[in-house]
Amino acid sequence: MRPFKKIILITVFLLFNINFLYAQDAEDKLNLAFNPQVFSISKKKESSFDSASAIYVLSSEDIRRSGATSIPEALRLVPGVQVARLNNNSYAITIRGFERQFSNKLLVMIDGRTIYNTLFSGVFWDEQDYVLEDIDRIEVVRGPGGTIWGANAVNGVINIITKNSAQTKGFYASQIVGNKDRSVTELRYGAENKSKDNYRLYAKTTYRKGLDQYGSNADNNDVNFNHRTGFRYDVTSIKNQTISLKGDIYKSLAKNYFINLNSSNENNKSSDGANLLFGWDSKISKKSKTTLNSYIDYHLINTSSIKRIAKTLDIDFQHFYSLSSKNQITWGLGYRQMQDNIQLDPYSTTRLISYSSQWRNDELFTGFLQEKLTVNDFIFIIGSKFEKNDFTGFEFQPNAKLIYYPSRNQTLWTSVSRAIRTPNRGDDDVKINTSDGKTTIYTGSDTFQAENMIAYEAGYRIKPTYKSMIDVSTFYNKYSRLRTWEGPSNSSAIAANMGKGNSYGFEVSGKWQATDKLLLEMSYDYLKLKTSLRHSSTDSTSITSSFDSLKISEGQSPKNQLRFRSFFNITSNLEFDNMFYFVDSLPTGAGNKANQKGLPSYLRFDTRIGYQPSKAWDLSFGIQNLLNHRHREFKPSMYNRQIEVGRMFYAKIVWQY
Repeated sequence: MRPFKKIILITVFLLFNINFLYAQDAEDKLNLAFNPQVFSISKKKESSFDSASAIYVLSSEDIRRSGATSIPEALRLVPGVQVARLNNNSYAITIRGFERQFSNKLLVMIDGRTIYNTLFSGVFWDEQDYVLEDIDRIEVVRGPGGTIWGANAVNGVINIITKNSAQTKGFYASQIVGNKDRSVTELRYGAENKSKDNYRLYAKTTYRKGLDQYGSNADNNDVNFNHRTGFRYDVTSIKNQTISLKGDIYKSLAKNYFINLNSSNENNKSSDGANLLFGWDSKISKKSKTTLNSYIDYHLINTSSIKRIAKTLDIDFQHFYSLSSKNQITWGLGYRQMQDNIQLDPYSTTRLISYSSQWRNDELFTGFLQEKLTVNDFIFIIGSKFEKNDFTGFEFQPNAKLIYYPSRNQTLWTSVSRAIRTPNRGDDDVKINTSDGKTTIYTGSDTFQAENMIAYEAGYRIKPTYKSMIDVSTFYNKYSRLRTWEGPSNSSAIAANMGKGNSYGFEVSGKWQATDKLLLEMSYDYLKLKTSLRHSSTDSTSITSSFDSLKISEGQSPKNQLRFRSFFNITSNLEFDNMFYFVDSLPTGAGNKANQKGLPSYLRFDTRIGYQPSKAWDLSFGIQNLLNHRHREFKPSMYNRQIEVGRMFYAKIVWQY
């Protein structure tokens, strides 16, 4: 079926549902969140409708009713986010371009703990397998967040925020079975102690079956196993103080994660990790408040070629002070220590990856200052992050924002910001060889500088009625010192900063509570990315089979994306939910290289039926990719064999009391 025929079919189907709904009596009113509170803009709760950033909040209810069984799949719902599945273990996820397996211009956090790793500058999405029911919301900032969060928050920030344990009292158990998600089991127990403080304990285990190889029905053998357990304890019994303590331990196995790392062994990636987070909010007076957040993190990955152990200590202090009702000052200090130990297989004769320095101990010192001034219907915000890192030395990331309220139901905003991406081990001291280990392809450079971006943004929000909202944002990003790989043709390429580029586009989204039973939401985003090289650069010719040439990045992010979803309460205990996605084609990469041939656009339609016979039980059945049997979502990357995403179905049962 052709794409436009599918769009017409789905549109007719949804319009039929809408017409049917208007004939129904309103029995249940949804709890709308057209103006959710957000934390990721300034590290304190504030109105998302009034913010000077392109922000979207994916609520716990959004995630539940989407039928998503993992965090990456839930992110497909967010305007401006590009999500492509590479295989059963890997995703290419980014915001506003430069999409790749390890998207290095997107900062991802869980409760403020960064999961952006310094090995590849990206996220191991297969390891982030949390209990979805315990996620309170996912805040997504489209655009730079370096002033607040520091380096690597270039094109955007994803902050996954879990629920306070006071929201998770009682026992919860869920089980998912399906053709690909073979078994996903979640258990959680929460309670209140004698001091009126709350806690929860949880465990989750996952088995996901391998997907199909591209061009055949053969199993890619990319099975994924995940086991995770953790806790959270929240103290509210101390006057004017709130304290939280939370931690996780996990173990995962991603089979066939890499390709051609070592032809004589399975290319699996096993991971172990643990973390402990401490948060302390203190209200000193009506004008003064402080927050202290700290975490320690342990991460180990083991492959047939390398074993890496990383340890992180992070401390962040913030002080919010109101000089007056119209003038607020925020300042803060931070420190991070990152120990990194890479061990190579001493018995391997074909080494694809090696590092000139096996062990590193890097430190990061940060300072932050921001002022917020209100004058009539205008708000001015100016601030900067200051950093001292061991890769590039001193860096600063300022921004200036202006907000104007034409009326109580409208917000106009604009901003200009600078953000940077600091180097990783791959930019600095890596050596990548061909699969036989005899020829070096890439080498890092200790003179590699931070990539730089200046962003210009503007946006407009309006609530035409109290049951509807429209949000529009536009941007122009100017990049400099982008990473290139320099060297003569067919020889080793060295990391350098001889690239530049610009991108522009816009995102528009709308939400409408059409009836008491029906919630509709639609979004569209447009992106245009153009990169270029300095005159003396050899990036496009240095490596004949390069997967990582700067020019290739232009063809790795879709130009157009469209989303539509409807949440429909047929009765008070029967739900019918539909999600539709259109993702534009990916053009052929620079030089028409065989490994960068274009991909056609695709349509995806997900549907879900949920039934709640009582407060204790929740039953649901869903089908993902209903109208398209199989399709590819991304081009070949350096590490992955091509797969096709096929039709997936699942059944889920939840019991709680």
